[in-house]
Amino acid sequence: QAALSRAEAEKKKLLIRENKEGETDKELFKNSALCTVIVQPFYPAKALLNPLDIKPLLKKISVVNLREGPFPPSHMEPIPDGLLHLSTGFASLKCAQIYSNGLIYKLQDVSRIHESRKVIVNLFIVKNLYVVLKTASAFYRLNNYQGGLVVNILLSSAENSLLIPLVYDNRNFDDEDLQISLLSSYVWDFELDTTRLINGRYFSDFYLEAIKKIEWDLGYEPYEKDFYINYMQKQDWVVSGEFH
Repeated sequence: QAALSRAEAEKKKLLIRENKEGETDKELFKNSALCTVIVQPFYPAKALLNPLDIKPLLKKISVVNLREGPFPPSHMEPIPDGLLHLSTGFASLKCAQIYSNGLIYKLQDVSRIHESRKVIVNLFIVKNLYVVLKTASAFYRLNNYQGGLVVNILLSSAENSLLIPLVYDNRNFDDEDLQISLLSSYVWDFELDTTRLINGRYFSDFYLEAIKKIEWDLGYEPYEKDFYINYMQKQDWVVSGEFH
């Protein structure tokens, strides 16, 4: 919890530094929907490594996303007990943080604007979850951590947004079957362990169940497992052959 509080504090501090006009972060990102994904050891009794030793591991634990670049980014700056990268653009935000106690943090805007309406795309949520889990898997394996894990996903500023399910081929966002967000924020909490995280078959089972839970809470009845397996096999952002 202490590392998580520090992660939020670092994000707010850098938002203030990046904001040249004195707007609050709420005003600056009023058209955004921010998705935060966090993985951390269940009982982080002590640091897994010295913070100075995290940076040499970045290439070994990074997950390459052809459209967005690697996570974690190779250019991260020191912060207490960890590393941070913040990227801000026009009404957008990406933030990555890694801590010596094993906390992996990724924040990203997962919304788009369509005819003045905020649109939240579930594909971006589940992609963020995937890359954080794969990064965490490599990080814990390299640092010989074995044990329980906590996975948290927070989707904020979602009020009155149009929600796009994971599998949606129709580019017409005026589709009457699309759901409107019923909540201002959504929280998903999962428990995991390093055995299931690192083992391919157990990982795919966990990940697909998480997808189904997210889809349900966003207002969409999920498909059967085989449908999602077939879908994941066609994606270029997952490890080839991982879902079967």
